[in-house]
Amino acid sequence: MKIAVDLHGLGGPGTGLTRYAHGLLRHWLAEDRHRFRIFCPAGHRACYADLPGGDHVHWHWAGGWSERALWDLAWHHTGFPAAALHGCDVLFTAVDRRLPAWSPIPVVGTVHDLAPFALAGKYGQSRDVFNRRVLPALMRRAHRLIAVSHATAADLARHLAINADRVTVVPNGIEAARFATCPAARIAAVRARLGLYRPFALYPGRLEHPGKNHIGAIAAAMAAGVDLVCVGRPWMQVEAIRAAAAAHPGRVHLIGWLPDDDLVALYHGAVALLFPSRHEGFGLPVLEAFAAGCPVVCSTAGALPEVAGDAALLADPDDHPAFTAHLRRIIDEPECAAALRARGRARVAAFTWVTSARATLRVITAQP
Repeated sequence: MKIAVDLHGLGGPGTGLTRYAHGLLRHWLAEDRHRFRIFCPAGHRACYADLPGGDHVHWHWAGGWSERALWDLAWHHTGFPAAALHGCDVLFTAVDRRLPAWSPIPVVGTVHDLAPFALAGKYGQSRDVFNRRVLPALMRRAHRLIAVSHATAADLARHLAINADRVTVVPNGIEAARFATCPAARIAAVRARLGLYRPFALYPGRLEHPGKNHIGAIAAAMAAGVDLVCVGRPWMQVEAIRAAAAAHPGRVHLIGWLPDDDLVALYHGAVALLFPSRHEGFGLPVLEAFAAGCPVVCSTAGALPEVAGDAALLADPDDHPAFTAHLRRIIDEPECAAALRARGRARVAAFTWVTSARATLRVITAQP
């Protein structure tokens, strides 16, 4: 089968969506049972440079215009289906927001979350119009949808009335070995370079207010007596987060994006992962923390309880005192922290990219 794979709209290096695409492709391309035509912005080439190649793999790199959302969307609804998909048997879009309005071949798309419906105003007015008015129609036209969690599948039924028989749940995976170990000298070097001299909770994710609830994380960490380290690029209403951080000079570290090696060191150096997000379609940082042996404190929003299971301490996103109490328990009760580490490592074993890649490919190749 000749499979077209669309990697547009994933956000580039370091995003969870790019990790998702890389995790699938690493296993698909290692075998030559199928042929792949992969469409990707040229600016993201480095994200996939380590993937297997061969005669069965053909990359199509789009120019700088593909980094401009309106141009990219226009191409997806005109030139892309009209010409680029010629000769392919099925199209897989790695993110639902690039589903085409029409296609000469069956379309399978992954839905990572329905945050625009769970959080009003999350993306601003223009993006909300697209996400709430246009995107649902594109989802309904797809031949098959993949949801990364049962929570997301339930959101599709609740908000868009998309029948369960058109949706397959395939959880994300993780390269657990990549996060499992980190030398003490490496941890110390990263902490010193970033100026992290006190105990800290870690919050990886783009700086987005109010969706990611960074202000709640700041309140909880300060009350628990630990610093907060936020790793991620600035995004929506970042000024509100910066203002909250400025009220605690030297205690809240807005680091920006970091390469994976540095992020792994921070997972190993942190007191805990603090992840009070108001909505998550999956929550990859929870698995990353589990793999690194970092205790997890997360919210009850979206798919987080589904992913975390009994391996984390959970609280309502608005219950800042509960997050503080969970952090203090991890700090003050070594046996609690040890139990969370053990449960986390056991839990993460159920989530692998091998399993996710195979299940996703079965859905794609089952299309008529």
